[in-house]
Amino acid sequence: MDRLFRAKIVAPISASLVVIGFLAWSVAPTLKDRPDPQSTRVLARDGSLLYEASASGEEKVAPVPLAEMPPLLVEAVVAAEDKRFYVHPGFDPLAFAQAMSDDLRARSVVRGGSTIEAQLMKNLFFPSAPRTALQKARETAAALRWGMTHSKQATLERYLATVYLGGREYGMPAAARDYFHKDVRDLSLPEAAMLAGMIGAPSRYEPVGHLSAAKARQAFVLDRLAAEGKITSAQAKEAKATAITVFPQNHAIKGPHFVMRVLDGLEGSIPDIRAGGYEITTTLDPDASAWPRTRSRAISSRSRRST
Repeated sequence: MDRLFRAKIVAPISASLVVIGFLAWSVAPTLKDRPDPQSTRVLARDGSLLYEASASGEEKVAPVPLAEMPPLLVEAVVAAEDKRFYVHPGFDPLAFAQAMSDDLRARSVVRGGSTIEAQLMKNLFFPSAPRTALQKARETAAALRWGMTHSKQATLERYLATVYLGGREYGMPAAARDYFHKDVRDLSLPEAAMLAGMIGAPSRYEPVGHLSAAKARQAFVLDRLAAEGKITSAQAKEAKATAITVFPQNHAIKGPHFVMRVLDGLEGSIPDIRAGGYEITTTLDPDASAWPRTRSRAISSRSRRST
């Protein structure tokens, strides 16, 4: 009788508690939304940028609403990263099954199979978590909860603003600015496809040092767009043949001695000044020819802490 009772009552309850506990553990970090990191900006007297600093070393630019993003950039990202994005609830069982099959054959985690929601969860809430089957399941549970509480448009907007794109670039606006010296709104189809292709492996497809790999990945994205009817085959062929000017990333500090003295001087009263979220306007003349002679004590600062 005791065994029968345990089999019919205790075991299901225990299993339910384990599932509930796992779901709570998975979702808990996402309940308090993590704000996107903001840089601390040091400006010259005329408002021009001298230096950006953040705790993670990443570069930030002003966010761009999804409605102002080039439609083909959005479509390219979806085609490259999650082609069934608009029809699944945050979890794609077909992609997950294929990824699990590949992982089992390799006896390690070799393929993500992650939806855009799952990638967003990892980027925002589990950035340093190990790549294990348990962690993938945790991110999947968090992605399902996110999908239930956020629209596809809101998910894409957040994803495009925070996705890592190599070097110190987080978000499509920052990547467009530094790789192509363009506002993200002005990206061409070839440029959009190249950035979308970088997401899967930024270090491998970074176009400055690995242009041939970046072009191959760009061609993959363009072929997917054509297969899904987002562009024509002729447009894909033309985009592949279009030469793109890519600029090396340049994050040099203007007036480094002056900027560091400013930050050092403010650190006593604002200990987290370098962690991001402040804007410091100095009296420095950006056209001054003798940087070292600029007086570091001539500073007017105003802080704007992001919340």
